[in-house]
Amino acid sequence: MERDDDAWDGTRLRLDRLGAPALVIDARGRITGSTAEAEALLRRVGAIVDEEAARLPAGLAAVIEGAPPGSPLPWCPAGSRGPTILCTSLPLGVGHSLVTLREDTSAPSGSLDQRLHQQRLELTGRLVASSLHDLRAPLTSIVYAGEVLTGTFGHLTAEQSDELVSDIMASAQRMRGIADGLLGFARMEAAAPDSSLLEVFDRVSELMRPILRREDHRLRTYLTADARSLPHGGFIVEQILVNLILNAVEAADAPLEIQVVAELSDARPGMVRVRVRDDGPGIPPAVRPLVFQPFFTTKAAGTGLGLTTARDSARDQGGDLILDELEPPGASFSLYLPAQAPS
Repeated sequence: MERDDDAWDGTRLRLDRLGAPALVIDARGRITGSTAEAEALLRRVGAIVDEEAARLPAGLAAVIEGAPPGSPLPWCPAGSRGPTILCTSLPLGVGHSLVTLREDTSAPSGSLDQRLHQQRLELTGRLVASSLHDLRAPLTSIVYAGEVLTGTFGHLTAEQSDELVSDIMASAQRMRGIADGLLGFARMEAAAPDSSLLEVFDRVSELMRPILRREDHRLRTYLTADARSLPHGGFIVEQILVNLILNAVEAADAPLEIQVVAELSDARPGMVRVRVRDDGPGIPPAVRPLVFQPFFTTKAAGTGLGLTTARDSARDQGGDLILDELEPPGASFSLYLPAQAPS
């Protein structure tokens, strides 16, 4: 017995009875049906729908294409700072899918400062995990030298004793340097707000050196003379660069060369462009539209907020962070920063 208020009558989905944002699309991504709620939501977040061809926005089409059935994936229109939309795709008959949309009420909460601090702690944990090997080597040297001194002290010459003590001191200094760098980064003390880009590059290179050396990665930095000043946000720039370099290293299965180049931007007058480029495996085309989406991650233990927070913090400084178009292999991000402090 058919009821007038049924959304499904056994043969056809009655979208007008769903009362929720939903779309029906075919295998080629064309919209064959939509609810008024879906249309209103897409307009509100600034999504541009190709009405003539009845096609989904490009970014949304990529999200849906890569979404496992029933799994919500986040999406936000390019350039929008509005709410994130969770999209869930379900098979609907042969050759069609039902896509439900809803605002993500669990989107990153708290002030940007709080999110920066949380991300700083996450990055520190990743740095510590990657630096354990470099801490173990000097520790082993200290233990060995201590055992030799303890067991054979009376049989060592003064020269041998001095050499062992020197080894202990050198190893301890190396461990302290690694620990001080990690602690300073975690406490947001490693870069003063008014640091120059040259100082930031030096600190990032020093902080990343143990990780890069262990895997035979190479980091090359270059700054033009007119791009060295940094009006503000030194520790934020440092955090963004560490994030990008760590992401490149963790995605690599072979030694990388990472280039960090800062120069005045031709495309964006009054801005400094800091480009971080590597020759690693790159970012798959299906993943590219998702890299800045909150909670999207390809890492088993990742939070999916690293690049989202990095872009938000860059924009908060009057700049931006974008994923560059690049022929494989490799990936490239461009961080844009004001060349002068805003008046």
